Amino acid sequence: MKRTYPNQADEGLRRVLLADAVNADLLHHLLTIGAEDLRNHQPSREFNEGDRIVLAHYLADGDRGQERQLLAHMPQLDRVTTRGEYSLILADAAREL
Repeated sequence: MKRTYPNQADEGLRRVLLADAVNADLLHHLLTIGAEDLRNHQPSREFNEGDRIVLAHYLADGDRGQERQLLAHMPQLDRVTTRGEYSLILADAAREL
């Protein structure tokens, strides 16, 4: 790979930033999949902040950069809600991208 910055520290920073960059289309797609999953599977079951974190981990499929981006775009919960209600919130977040 051709270096684009004059020193190693700048090159490392460039690579980290590229690794965390997630395509908005992919992020929209993943949020939509998450909303559909919540809506179609036990929509009346409780959903809390811990479930939001687990959902992001599941959707990112082990990619830590995607997981961070998903969590940044998935609205936080200050109360317990249902999976169905959070699916609506998540669908709105996906549309805002």
